[in-house]
Amino acid sequence: MHYKFLIYISYSYALPIGIPLEKEILSRGDTVMWFSDLDDGKTALQGKKNLLDTIKSVVNYKPDIVLAATNDVPDFISGLKVQIFHGFNAQKRPEGYNNFSHFRIRGFFDLYCTQGPTSTSGFKAQQRKHSHFEVIETGWSKVDPYFH
Repeated sequence: MHYKFLIYISYSYALPIGIPLEKEILSRGDTVMWFSDLDDGKTALQGKKNLLDTIKSVVNYKPDIVLAATNDVPDFISGLKVQIFHGFNAQKRPEGYNNFSHFRIRGFFDLYCTQGPTSTSGFKAQQRKHSHFEVIETGWSKVDPYFH
């Protein structure tokens, strides 16, 4: 069985996250398309041949799996929604702010793919409160090439 993947991004920083995923998807004989909902990501994707440029084209593509390096994804896009870890837990919120702000569950995703223990533990704590998603520690495609 072959799957149709969509790599859904908003910002250009997501390209180094998605490119290794795209390479792996293609090596397995599956199909992959890209889409960005914001101008920064659209500019970064210019020149890609496997690009969907409108939300209507994304809906018509009917992906089986949406790999999102974003914080949200429209629920009317078909497929399993997977948030790919795309940032460090940098404690960027003011002290006293919700300790789980980095791990905010917005209800968009079926699966969270985390980079390591620092993110996995936070998402697992949220999973105990919200049982509608799974959490799997997969590594981080953006930095994994730097480690053996």
